[in-house]
Amino acid sequence: MADRILSPEDVPKSLWNGDNFLYLPRALRDVYRKTLDSIGKLEEACRDTPGGSIGGDTQEETNLHFVHSFDGSCARVELAMLDPKDELEKASDFFLQAFSGGRVRLLDIPCGCGASSAALLATVSELRRQNVLPREPLDVIVTGGDKSDPARNYAELVFGELKESLRNQGIFVSASFHSWDVMDEASTTPLLDQWLSNQDCDRFFLLIANFSGVLSNTGKIKKANVPLGEVMRWTGARKAAIAWIEPQTKKANRMSRNAVLGRVFEWLRIWSYEPKRFGEELTSESKYAHPVCKDKTPTVRLLLYRMESPRR
Repeated sequence: MADRILSPEDVPKSLWNGDNFLYLPRALRDVYRKTLDSIGKLEEACRDTPGGSIGGDTQEETNLHFVHSFDGSCARVELAMLDPKDELEKASDFFLQAFSGGRVRLLDIPCGCGASSAALLATVSELRRQNVLPREPLDVIVTGGDKSDPARNYAELVFGELKESLRNQGIFVSASFHSWDVMDEASTTPLLDQWLSNQDCDRFFLLIANFSGVLSNTGKIKKANVPLGEVMRWTGARKAAIAWIEPQTKKANRMSRNAVLGRVFEWLRIWSYEPKRFGEELTSESKYAHPVCKDKTPTVRLLLYRMESPRR
């Protein structure tokens, strides 16, 4: 095992039971339970639902996703960050180095209900709380983009509730969530401007998660080609780190092998990013304790689709 910032044996028991079992960070569990309770959905979260919801434009679709899929999205990012079974090469170091301190501008697309960026920051916070990571001052400016108004409203709620616990561990967050549709060129430029226009930071970070439900066929990827190309051009220009996390599904595997998407990433070659081969993604899986239902232990599976930093 190569040396790591966080070795598997040092992952605190508040996040990993040492066998094959994740726990969401305590602060994030509390926020999720509180939000579910505020919308009268605590009991519903313990009911089984057919298939995984990828969200949608309506309040009903978004409620279904938040109640039944938010926790899994959180666990997937946490698993990538902790890599407690040492299956994801440098993934853990990649995240922990980027969010060790200083000032970071984070773009989360599609942000949905805020699960991915909230889980990232809550995991760093819990590692600090357990004295595994030092409490260096960390300022994070989160810019989220999603086409669903109800989903962005949930993201606002989650971050509003999470900020105090993050602040207690020296993590100071400002977050804004904007209307963005990957199929719409006109919405991409203002989102990137919001993320990149102010360069008062030490690093930029692009987090993409759970996109395969949308980009599931060549036709959709072709339509998204220009907006995604713009994202990658500006990501390269700012030398931002990139992490792309997906569930292990047929859609995600099909997406990762799409030649059109490969051409989109060719924009990064201009900016001296490390070369990556498509179709060689890393995978991991784990059970996790459901944050609401004590008798539920779902399994989360991840495909680490892209993880890149520019050459220094």
